[in-house]
Order: sequence, then structure tokens, then C-alpha cells
Amino acid sequence: SRWVRKSSVAETRPMALLVQKFGGTSVGSVERIQAVAQRIARCREEGHDVVVVVSAMGHTTDELTGLAAAINPDPPRREMDMLLSSGEQVSIALLAMALNALGVSAVSMTGPQVGIVTESTHSRARILEIRTDRVQGRLAEGAVVVVAGFQGTSSGSGGIAEITTLGRGGVFSSVCVFFALSHLGHGFASGTGSWPPGWKGWQRVIRRRASQPPRAMPWRRR
Repeated sequence: SRWVRKSSVAETRPMALLVQKFGGTSVGSVERIQAVAQRIARCREEGHDVVVVVSAMGHTTDELTGLAAAINPDPPRREMDMLLSSGEQVSIALLAMALNALGVSAVSMTGPQVGIVTESTHSRARILEIRTDRVQGRLAEGAVVVVAGFQGTSSGSGGIAEITTLGRGGVFSSVCVFFALSHLGHGFASGTGSWPPGWKGWQRVIRRRASQPPRAMPWRRR
């Protein structure tokens, strides 16, 4: 197995792809974002490729939802997707900036930029496909890829690309990105630890956090 375990014994460690996920609390302030960046930088120093899936900062989603309700108690779902997807875009950009400040090459990517293709249903879209070649290309350039969870893209009327979200909390998008990217590499990580692929504990996390896991499953990997 190429999964990397921590060890006090000096050894040559093969390079792995680590997929890390940080929730809103972990990136809830400038200081916390910088701490996350330092942790990611240490992984890069060990020679690993890193993909990071990030949630919106702190209570950003709640605040944006409150703003929408104050203006329109029944807002169009499309406009809610436009609004709520902005939260993750703030956090991924700031984290990429923090990494670059540490001398670590990093690029932020929205769900559409990553290639998360969904149905056209706004606010609860179902993932159809994840095109991992875009992430692979950035990794090949030596960059940490910071991905916005919770969002994807679909073809709307007239073939125009539309931003979609996959449900409050971004559970579905995060789970799907983890699974898709696991086919590229050999490790998972979260704000608290790392797991090898197929670990039963990770499967329990998925069942606990996704109220409808089947919605997160179908896609074709490219």
C-alpha cells in the first residue's frame, strides 16, 4: 500500500495523493486558514500531491441564507445557488493565497472548474460525472488543488452552463469528490486524521453524514 502512515522512524516514504477536507470551522478565520495552510505545506514537504476540499467559512452559509430570506421569503432556487456557492469560493481563494504566501504553489477551483457535472435541478442537484483530468493536470504542474465543495455545473436552457448546489452542507459534493479522487491516488485526510482507501470507518462516516448516499454515487470517471 502506498498510503502513508505517521512514524517516528526515519524512512523513505513513497509519494501519495492525499485528499483532505476542511469544514467551515477549520477555515472560520484568517488564523485558522493559515493553520490549515501550514498543515498542507507539511504534506507537500513530504513529497505528496494534495487535493483539498473546503467548505464555506464558519457560518457563512447561514448568513447568506438569512440575507436571502430578508429580501425574498421564497427566492428562486437558481439565485440561491448563485448566492450560496459564493461562500466556498471565498474560502478556497483565501486558502490558496495562504499556501502561496508560504511558498507552496496552489490553485483554487470551483466545482464547475474541477469538472463536477450535475443535473439541472437547482439546490439539490445530483452528480452525474466528475472529470478528474483537470485536477490531474494541475497536480502534474506541482500545485495543491483547493476545491470548492457543495457545487457543480449543469447545462441550462440554451446550453448555457449553470452553477448548481447539491444540498445544504455540501455533504454530497464532498463525498463524491473524495470517491472520484480516490481513484487517482492512495490516501484520504480530514481535519483530524488520515485513512487508507476502503477503510470501514470511512464508510461509516459516509453513511452517517449523507442522508441519501445513493444520490452521491453514479458518475463516470474520465
